Amino acid sequence: MSEGYSQHARMEFAQPLSIGVESTEEIASIELLEAPAHNAVEALNQVLPEGIRVLQCLTIAGSRPERKKAPSLGAAYGGAEYLIYASGSSLAQRPRKVREDLEALKLKLAECREVSSCKMTEDGLSLMLPTGPTGPVGITRLIERVCERKLPDADLRIRRLRCFARPNARGESAAEHDLLIDYLELYRRWESARTSSVPAPRNSVDLSARTVPSPQE
Repeated sequence: MSEGYSQHARMEFAQPLSIGVESTEEIASIELLEAPAHNAVEALNQVLPEGIRVLQCLTIAGSRPERKKAPSLGAAYGGAEYLIYASGSSLAQRPRKVREDLEALKLKLAECREVSSCKMTEDGLSLMLPTGPTGPVGITRLIERVCERKLPDADLRIRRLRCFARPNARGESAAEHDLLIDYLELYRRWESARTSSVPAPRNSVDLSARTVPSPQE
């Protein structure tokens, strides 16, 4: 929980979604006062609204005030892959117009410096948007600025497929690595450095035995 008079849960999303954009994979960090129950995923899914589901829950070490200096999801975030696709009704009723619209978007976005990859797939138009020099790139604002069109609309929708890590997270191409795995690796390095430089308190728990998977698992 936060401090002060009006307390609220401490949560962090890697990168908030733009209004109207769907997603198949979102990563969030939630600070808890105690370890979650073994059925945390099931319990959360019972109360979440339709269309939102928790797929996995991992426990990572660290407690306040040490957590204040821990790496954040936002620091590891390097961009995302998006899909611009046609709604089912539009594709069935206006297939030619939908294809022409997607091709027009592709021509303009392919020339945009913020887009590292732009290609047509069986499902629609796939885009890779890495984080820019001034921060994350908002896909809806980018499309409105470059293509002079507001999406999503009645014909075309936008879905975020996955997030990837910054290049410096592992020293390799950002798009090649999953954000969650790279974030866990950064967190492990931070926790290892913290515990090796600070004497362990009495009755401390061995953090190396936590259930955070390795990148190979």
